[in-house]
Amino acid sequence: MNVTPGPGGVTGNGNLTCDEPSGSRRTATIRISGSVGGGSGMVTETFTTDTISYSDGQASTLDVSRRLERLSTGTSGNAQSTGTGRVDSGQYDGAGENEQASGTFRTGTNGTTYTFGDFSLSLSQ
Repeated sequence: MNVTPGPGGVTGNGNLTCDEPSGSRRTATIRISGSVGGGSGMVTETFTTDTISYSDGQASTLDVSRRLERLSTGTSGNAQSTGTGRVDSGQYDGAGENEQASGTFRTGTNGTTYTFGDFSLSLSQ
């Protein structure tokens, strides 16, 4: 998953493999859109609406508060993300959401992009 916070807001996208309560798995895509809500130094706090579109045509919308943290002071390095939220529409409507991710960041002329290859998102009723 890629996440890019900037003055105009936060955007992101990625691919997910979802473990279902039944034990089956299905693929999905995630799209992130929102705003930067604070943070300082190596921490950025974001507030986003995330849309998960499942391969079977269903979708869920989540409201997420996410903390992005650079783990080094250079222009690139390791990063982590944690977040909490709630599903506000779709198959898991009303479920709580918790997530954590590890990955990297790279700062360029257009801001900082975070790439999370190890992303875990769980929903609970």
